[in-house]
Amino acid sequence: MSIADWSGSHLNWDRDLASWKERICAVFRRRELKESRGYFLDGLLSGIERKTGWMMAEQAGLERPWRIQALLGRSRWEADAMRAGEGSKGPRLYDWARINLHWSRDPRWEQWLLIRRGRRDPSKLAYYLTFCPAGTSLAELAGVAGLRWTVEECFQRAKDDLGLDHREARSWHGWHRHMTLVMAAAAFLAKLAADLRRDAWGKPNKTSPAIAA
Repeated sequence: MSIADWSGSHLNWDRDLASWKERICAVFRRRELKESRGYFLDGLLSGIERKTGWMMAEQAGLERPWRIQALLGRSRWEADAMRAGEGSKGPRLYDWARINLHWSRDPRWEQWLLIRRGRRDPSKLAYYLTFCPAGTSLAELAGVAGLRWTVEECFQRAKDDLGLDHREARSWHGWHRHMTLVMAAAAFLAKLAADLRRDAWGKPNKTSPAIAA
């Protein structure tokens, strides 16, 4: 995996990466922690096969994985402080219908049985129980239900490419930090890909440099 694989472009992304690291820098107050954070994130974004402490330490040129391991363990920083506001199988096309269940006694809310039918195989049906504000359209309900695949694919790519499931921590504390840093890297890549696609539409003459064979 490389950043180009996620973004679909070989254009220069170094400035975006540096800017992103700077944004989350305040969480890590000590200089050593900031350096260790950089090693960890660079390891996640690198092409190494396993995102373990030893492999990422070697990638960073460190003799031992202690600094990488300390970042997830005994060092002091709050993973929650990193929260931000901000198909590989082809398009999935379905027909949608809904039935009002009339269960809610509050006029501000509605409950529906949402039904999804596959266009390729109409015999395949899926059902969702929904609870939504009154006046919510069928299209809105279908859109929310469809987010499931986006979430699943993001987690799968984070597992395959960023080592979401390569954690070595043996405590909830270490697990939480590992997951936080991996998902932060995934968010950076997703935003980078979206920005590059948007720029491509606005600047049709901007192309990726040729890659030597």
